[in-house]
Amino acid sequence: MTEEHLVLANAPQAVYSILGCGMCSRRYRTALPSDGTLAPESRHQGRGDTCARGNTGNEEKTLSAIGQSSRSFVTGRTVVAGAIAGMVAGAVMAMYAMIASATFLHQGFFTPLYGIASPIAGQSAMMTSMQKGVSFAFGPALLGLVVHMMWSAMYGVVFALIARAARLRGVTAVIAGAVFGLAIQLVMSVIVLPILGLASMPGTIGLPSFTVEHLLFGLTLGLWIAARPHDVADVAGGTSPRTQVSGYGRRSA
Repeated sequence: MTEEHLVLANAPQAVYSILGCGMCSRRYRTALPSDGTLAPESRHQGRGDTCARGNTGNEEKTLSAIGQSSRSFVTGRTVVAGAIAGMVAGAVMAMYAMIASATFLHQGFFTPLYGIASPIAGQSAMMTSMQKGVSFAFGPALLGLVVHMMWSAMYGVVFALIARAARLRGVTAVIAGAVFGLAIQLVMSVIVLPILGLASMPGTIGLPSFTVEHLLFGLTLGLWIAARPHDVADVAGGTSPRTQVSGYGRRSA
């Protein structure tokens, strides 16, 4: 709250403070005794409301609290939405990989899941599936699915945060999603898979099919942003904290 002290000619011993009310947007005058203490007349009526001196500071505190709460809520919503979108994209990717494996790759329908699980469950189920074509082992299949979805959710969150920071929308989001999918392919091929002992996986699947898998993953994420941009909006509902409280403490005339 800004203050402007004036010495009035008709009251030389009194100092008056011109105060701006943060709630009703009115300015009013309150007496400041010569000893510097605030006079008890520190309240006034504005549009039917009683506004206390100093409530602009309260409004700023309210704005700050709402802003922090809003940012936390929006970030949390973005993370959750990104994780869900990532799992949906992961499901699309997995279905393509399994269909491709069962058809033109001739490696068995569940082989991709067994391959993902092989660093933990071993390669027995994967090798059996590749030899027989149709082989189902519940444990390795479930483990592979869970691990795949965890990776998918993580990458979905990363893309959601990128989309929020870069304000990706429409076709730009779709293109960014495709690039993001190819970036994931590079990271997995060069860093992650070799660490897990699966460096041969891209070659086993075939580079074209491996690339299509990751393009589908990224494109699905990009289409999600294009269709639901509000999931990664900076402020919930597109309203800023200051706008949300601009009418606080007011009543219609």
